[in-house]
Parts: sequence; C-alpha cells; structure tokens
Amino acid sequence: GIVDVAPTLVTYNSVLSACAFTVGTDEDRRNALQISLLILAEIEQQKATTSNTVAPDSFTYSLLLKVCANLIVSNDDDEDKRTHSIEDVFRKCCHDGHVNEIVLKELWNATAFSPR
Repeated sequence: GIVDVAPTLVTYNSVLSACAFTVGTDEDRRNALQISLLILAEIEQQKATTSNTVAPDSFTYSLLLKVCANLIVSNDDDEDKRTHSIEDVFRKCCHDGHVNEIVLKELWNATAFSPR
C-alpha cells in the first residue's frame, strides 16, 4: 500500500462538516463533537510539526463554529463551555487571519445573542 498518504484539509473539512450536521441521539452528537475535537487537534499537530502543513482556513473555522452551535448543548450547565468554545475558535481564526463574511455569519449563528 501507499505509506505516505495523509489527510488533506479537504478531508478534515469534510469530516468536520459531517460532524456539524449530525442528528440523532445525544450519544451520536457527543461522539460527533469528540470527533471534531480530535480533528482539530490533528490539524493543529500537523500545523506545528510537519513541513507539509495542513493549516485551518476560513472554511475550517466556520465549520468549527457550526460544530459549537449545533453540538454543544445550550443549557445552563453547558452554556459556559459553549461560549468558551466559540470564543476560542474565533480567537484562533483571528490569529490566523481567516476572518471573513462566512466566519462572521457562523459566529453570529453560534452566539446565544442571535435570533434563532
């Protein structure tokens, strides 16, 4: 087999998209959130350790915001976790210089202050 095959950003974004739109049981949604977190960690690890970097782009960040909005339950116990996660994703996006209209739209949709 091919030994040096690695996922591309398109691969990662496809998995994040599938996770962001997960419906089903609470367990399904928790699993999708866990997969999203693993994908983010893998992207960040590749970005930090390889010369052939896979770095998040604006689409990656918009998907991560959608993951936060759709998969982190918005109740009193988890609202701080959800807010912190949204802020963390947006800060990383700003740091990487990928804020654009799509990211801002997803940020708006992900916040508790936007009309639902």
